[in-house]
Amino acid sequence: MKNKKIFGMVVIVMVLLGWYVVAQKQNTSVQPKSVVQEQMTQEALYASETIAIQNTGFVPSTVTVKEGTMVTWVNEDTVPHTIAIEGVRSTNLNNGETFEYAFSMKGSFSYSCGIHPTMKGTVIVQ
Repeated sequence: MKNKKIFGMVVIVMVLLGWYVVAQKQNTSVQPKSVVQEQMTQEALYASETIAIQNTGFVPSTVTVKEGTMVTWVNEDTVPHTIAIEGVRSTNLNNGETFEYAFSMKGSFSYSCGIHPTMKGTVIVQ
């Protein structure tokens, strides 16, 4: 009789232990949506795109990036240029100087050179 009680208790402990192990595996294998979204946001924050300023033009003139991307313009021209976008204007960028702008919203954003208004480009944020 004593052996049956011990055997029964061992079976109950084994069932509970098995249930606990399965529950723990399920909790670690599925991440809540907010955690997944946070990881995607962190990845976007580290994304970057570079646009060269060459021969009084932007190369490439149109780029498509993810929301949260930092875009960097690099003046590779021999004359100064500026970047004018969304009411923001960079200082004069001489050869080798850069301007950075983070795109935190989806949409299509036109920009130009404040010194040479015929220089235009577009950043599409998805």
